[in-house]
Amino acid sequence: MNEEEFELIDELYFIKNFNQLRKDTLINEQNLIDLIFSLVQKKWVKCLENENEIEIPNMDFFIQHLKSLSFNVSKEGLKAHHNM
Repeated sequence: MNEEEFELIDELYFIKNFNQLRKDTLINEQNLIDLIFSLVQKKWVKCLENENEIEIPNMDFFIQHLKSLSFNVSKEGLKAHHNM
């Protein structure tokens, strides 16, 4: 886990949407999109839509739904975070 992944997972102990993450991190917008998507693919972060966890099949789907999604660290993400 790199520094940016660690920082983002730190922020996701509580559910946050993309705009909250942009405000709470120093990561630029495109890098934040890429980082969240990467962590979702690793199953370290869960995507929620209307409080229900949803699967993200690809980057296009992710970008199309980004404004309606919230994010939260997963159990796997917590384990990886604590092993740093």
